[in-house]
Amino acid sequence: GSASPLISAQYLISIVFLLIMTLIILITSRNHHARERNLQEAQQQYFDLVQQAADPVIVLNELGTIVSANPAVEQMSGYTPQELINKHFLKINVLVGNAVATAAREFLLTLKGDARPPFELAMLTKNGNQLTSEAHSRRVKDANGRWAVHVILRDITDRKNAEQNLVEEKNKARNYLNIAGVMIMTLDRDGRVTLINKE
Repeated sequence: GSASPLISAQYLISIVFLLIMTLIILITSRNHHARERNLQEAQQQYFDLVQQAADPVIVLNELGTIVSANPAVEQMSGYTPQELINKHFLKINVLVGNAVATAAREFLLTLKGDARPPFELAMLTKNGNQLTSEAHSRRVKDANGRWAVHVILRDITDRKNAEQNLVEEKNKARNYLNIAGVMIMTLDRDGRVTLINKE
């Protein structure tokens, strides 16, 4: 008779302990599933945002293979994302001249973790037109926790052409001033000389 209440108390404690552990597991499991669901939702939102971006977005794995490209890539380059995915970025023949060395250097420095400023790349489109793009790269972790390089490109060909035209016009104006036969000088509002010809 006297062992029975002790066993009952131990049995009751064991049952309570199991119930508490079950509750902890259920709560932890719910929290884990909620975090996992939130992560999946965030990944889907990111994917949707990238797919709708106006600028080309490319993701390179740690070996330099293109693992993702959004539809804007086709608008800029003429290549569909499917034509680029699973190809090494240096082997698709879109980079021109010094852009090959620049892209390789920037890829390695970005993958290493260095914060990189934007850089320019001369590129050829699928139909053979040359363009200049500004690239912004940063290191990110992929879904498997491995490092990758995320690159956003922007076509700046028109801007570069306008800058070149401005330089050419400025040089023409300077040449005209130098053959004018008289001394010409311009001053700013504070009276400082801003231009003087050779006369």
